[in-house]
Amino acid sequence: MMSPQGGGGGARRRRRRQAEPGSPHARDPVASTSTSSPWTRTSFPAHQPSAPEPPSGERVWCIPVDYQPAIPEFVGNPGIQIPTVGFTEIDYFSFFFSNPLVNLIVEQMNLYAQQFVAQHPGSFLAKPGGWTPVSAAEMRTFWGLVLHMGLVKKPSARHYWSGDVIYKTPLYSMAMARTLFEAIRKCLHYANNAACPPRGDPAYDRLYKIRPIIDHFGAAFAQAYVPGREVAVDESLVAFKGRLIFRQYIPSKRARYGVKLYKICESTSGYTYKFRVYKGRDSRIQPPECPPTLGVIGELVWDLVHPLLDKGYHLYVDNFYTSIPLFQALSTRSTFACGTVRKNHRGLPTHPLQVPIPRGETRALTSDNLLLVRYKDKRDVLMLTTIHGNGITPVSVRGTAATVLKPNCIVDCNRYFGGVDLSDQVLTPYNAMRKTRAWYKKVAVYLVQVALYNAFVLCRCAGSTETFLQFYEAVLKDLIFSDRERAGRSTSGIGGARVVPGQHFPGGSSEEIPTLLHCAAKLGFKEVALLLMQSPSADSICRITNKYGDDPAKMAEKYGHQDIQDIINQLFVAFFTLLHFGLAGFLSAGVNQDQLLSEVNDVFSEKVLVQKKYIPTFKVAFRDLTKIFKEQTTSWWEVQCLENYIKNKIVPRGLRITLLPANRCRSTSLMSKWEEEATKSSLRLIHLLLEEEKINLAKLDVKLKEHIELTQKFKEEADFSNKELQLKNTLEKFVFHLKERKHHQFNRDLQDFRDNRVYLTLERGTTP
Repeated sequence: MMSPQGGGGGARRRRRRQAEPGSPHARDPVASTSTSSPWTRTSFPAHQPSAPEPPSGERVWCIPVDYQPAIPEFVGNPGIQIPTVGFTEIDYFSFFFSNPLVNLIVEQMNLYAQQFVAQHPGSFLAKPGGWTPVSAAEMRTFWGLVLHMGLVKKPSARHYWSGDVIYKTPLYSMAMARTLFEAIRKCLHYANNAACPPRGDPAYDRLYKIRPIIDHFGAAFAQAYVPGREVAVDESLVAFKGRLIFRQYIPSKRARYGVKLYKICESTSGYTYKFRVYKGRDSRIQPPECPPTLGVIGELVWDLVHPLLDKGYHLYVDNFYTSIPLFQALSTRSTFACGTVRKNHRGLPTHPLQVPIPRGETRALTSDNLLLVRYKDKRDVLMLTTIHGNGITPVSVRGTAATVLKPNCIVDCNRYFGGVDLSDQVLTPYNAMRKTRAWYKKVAVYLVQVALYNAFVLCRCAGSTETFLQFYEAVLKDLIFSDRERAGRSTSGIGGARVVPGQHFPGGSSEEIPTLLHCAAKLGFKEVALLLMQSPSADSICRITNKYGDDPAKMAEKYGHQDIQDIINQLFVAFFTLLHFGLAGFLSAGVNQDQLLSEVNDVFSEKVLVQKKYIPTFKVAFRDLTKIFKEQTTSWWEVQCLENYIKNKIVPRGLRITLLPANRCRSTSLMSKWEEEATKSSLRLIHLLLEEEKINLAKLDVKLKEHIELTQKFKEEADFSNKELQLKNTLEKFVFHLKERKHHQFNRDLQDFRDNRVYLTLERGTTP
């Protein structure tokens, strides 16, 4: 019979034993006292006779006194391991999503399509024109559209090609026909099904369908970048609710059901260094040099961290991976670990963990090189570490000015454990996976997006300051547009008609719309035309004519899109000298002002200026030389600006004399003559400014020459070429924005004179 307190006879006997003075379960009054250091506070003093002795063979734990582990120096070589000089965003991504991988996907997909058509002669792919072998350029465009779907969310894939005003997105119908996109998505394969070993075969692999890209990305991730000292191991979940033998349920994850991936990531950046796809509980891995006592989870962690052993890395994990044998085995290979641990973990002392302690208190025990920390917050937090000693850190309480003392291991674990979650959190808003019954297609999309994030980390480490979204957009532009044009063919025509390979080439074409630029010129898509004009092959594209003999510029004129015609014509405008000559020659020759004169008419006109796509670098430019170059360039353009204002007899805002007559007579004729004289006076003042600016320009020319000569003395430096390129790119950007600003100001002031609103006077035709 149960007692009123909820316990039976056994519970009463336990309470009775705890109350007996000689019982090992009795509470010692010394246990509730505190010493000077929180790390010496313990639930049982070392001399306590009533503490149970550990059985023979069990681990012995003792109270630490000024405990500090001996941590060797970190000897890894973190950072980018591949040459990235002159890399653009697409170059970083293409290192992972490389041509060999694209060719492999194209080969296996075309092979699967042939097998499918042979097995299903009644399918739509078997009909005439239903399937044509896909090229690598079309595959890159396909992946560009798939990744773009992570930016623009719609209910289904077909809505991206919808003509409804609510859903219309012209990019998709211009880049690829919907039927082609759906055919590629249906036939997308990464391995030959006919060569797959049958179930029961020792060589059977549950990940066979996706094994080639797993191996490719795994090798590329490890080759491109080495993480810093702090790394973390955790799992990610790719959402999938279909039937799958190794589908996992993780309630703490957003997806809950799906394919699980174990990953080791850099804690600070989230770079995925290595990963493993979970294949089921009956699958075992055999990592090299792995001790036999680690168990399944320990072997998994050992496999992930094995390339980083013997270098002094610090590994952070949660209680799913924490184990005493694993931590001790890693410490013998100069790799140290820290993580949360469960109370019932084998090898931990039981009695000290059962005694209640006040909130905010800390208890610690050591055994060999292991430190066990118990911290009381809202609930008990148990930490096991081979990294930290008996130190505490004041931590501010969120929302208040108060601070609490927390063990260093907890503070560092909170700081460094989130490496895996960091990459997943960045990618979640741009999730490009769509509903499908094929689990391997979802995993493939996830791995491509992980590769995209890793490429972003490389770009940031190389000196870029752009956000992930900006990097994402730049990669998509190259995948969807530039790469297809470099490949020399278009994937679709207008209205969804697919262009046959070989019809897109410089010269004539039998199609009305042979290129995307022709399509943009016909339909008036200005933004698309701007993107296409940044392609490296834009020069050849502009010379392609359709079956009527119209090039893109002529087609834009025919359909009344003057702005697009101007954009296309700007391709043949000479840019700043830096765009045509190497910096080494530029430093020797100085600024060639004769070639700059050809740009003046374009800047001080109503034409649209087109910015060239720049090549970013990763090192800081010559600061002094960059500064004087900017000053000299600004002064030169200021001289050209003032001369053109005088030439066109207009006065810019800020230099206009706007004083009105003081008397009451302000007739129309008087105000016209008054404004004419004010304009003449303003122009005379501009002459004075022009002479002063020319004197300043001459001084800057001398100063620039001195700085160039000084810079040439460092030509033998190993990093000189990188700094040259950085300086060149910086000046390109500066010159473009300077010309764009002058262009805008000139057209604004010109419009003021055309609209007769230069001076704030009475309305025309009125007399007082």
